[in-house]
Amino acid sequence: MLYLSSLLGARILDNANVQVGTLKDVAVPITEAYPKVAALVISQKNRTETIVPADLIELVGKGIVTLKKSCATLPFFHLGPEHILLRKSVLDRQIVDCEGLKVVRANDIALGKVQGDLSVISIDVSILGILRRLNLDGLPFLNRIKEDLVPWNEMSLVDSTMPELKLHEQKNQLQKLHPADIANIVEELNAKRGAAFLSQLEPEIAADVIEEMDEDDQVALIEHLDAEQAGDILEDMSPDQAADILDELSDDKAQEIIAELEPEEGEKILELITYDAKEAGGLMTTEFFSVRPDWNVREVKNALKGSKDDIPTITYIYVTEEDGTLKGVLSLRRLSTSEDQKKMKEIMSKKPFFVSPTASIKQIAGFLTKYDLFSVAVAREDRKMLGIVMVDDIMRELFPEA
Repeated sequence: MLYLSSLLGARILDNANVQVGTLKDVAVPITEAYPKVAALVISQKNRTETIVPADLIELVGKGIVTLKKSCATLPFFHLGPEHILLRKSVLDRQIVDCEGLKVVRANDIALGKVQGDLSVISIDVSILGILRRLNLDGLPFLNRIKEDLVPWNEMSLVDSTMPELKLHEQKNQLQKLHPADIANIVEELNAKRGAAFLSQLEPEIAADVIEEMDEDDQVALIEHLDAEQAGDILEDMSPDQAADILDELSDDKAQEIIAELEPEEGEKILELITYDAKEAGGLMTTEFFSVRPDWNVREVKNALKGSKDDIPTITYIYVTEEDGTLKGVLSLRRLSTSEDQKKMKEIMSKKPFFVSPTASIKQIAGFLTKYDLFSVAVAREDRKMLGIVMVDDIMRELFPEA
């Protein structure tokens, strides 16, 4: 197995044994599971650089690389947006071990043959990688230290000096992880690097990750994202959490993000910001399941199946008019035991419980306890429904350390 540290600075010789220069860097395509070496970046005596395709390599050894052609006829290799330079963009940078779920540093890079081609195999994150670069890896007592190699296809770069880079394979690897695991990884990074890491993910997954974090970390990350990215992520979060984050941001940053929100989502979030955070309006979510009085049981069941991905938790079915006026409520049990042709207005409770948007945490908690509810509707005096407060929201406020 070869290591990048043993190749950097190696003499590059042509087929006549004439020195072309020394190896400065190695280019690989980022989109491959085990990327084949695509090109060599060579420093020449006149302080210029040239890049030659890797298929001209005849022999690779420690401290020396031999090419198949004369230095006078070497073609130039043009790097594309899919290429990354290992020394410049990977070595000494933080990476995420997607299998071990931890942030580590790339101390060296291991290369080997994959289907006959010289390719990147893994990242050495052990102290041996550093010692190897200092030419101290031959000390006898070091044989007790084990290498710690992270396979290339199980890692993701936290950031890169190539902002246009498309990390397709690494993004796919990351998005297989549970949001809570990704959140733990992000919390090991500072806010700037954490934001760069989140920007690799699809907005929907990034939103799930942020929802797993505490509010201070959420705010710090959103502050370091550009407004468009932040807006895309907040749109995929529950409106109440998005509103809480916007409320804690600097005024300038909040306004930049609000300008990027889709009108419908922006309206929901802005309405929540107007309420006190310790009142029902500030605690509620606007994501709830509502149906019309004339819908029958079969129609509601079909609607439930289609909404399971849009509404995280459904505890009750709220019956509202087209204008949002709350008319009734029923439990999932009541729905499941009713005949398919029955209409909502026939089986709903016609006196639904609700609280005003200015109700305090104490009032809501007392209400939920008294009537043994999992959630309660929030509505204005004219019974226009605004959202719901879940018992979990109240518990988090009453017992924040639990």
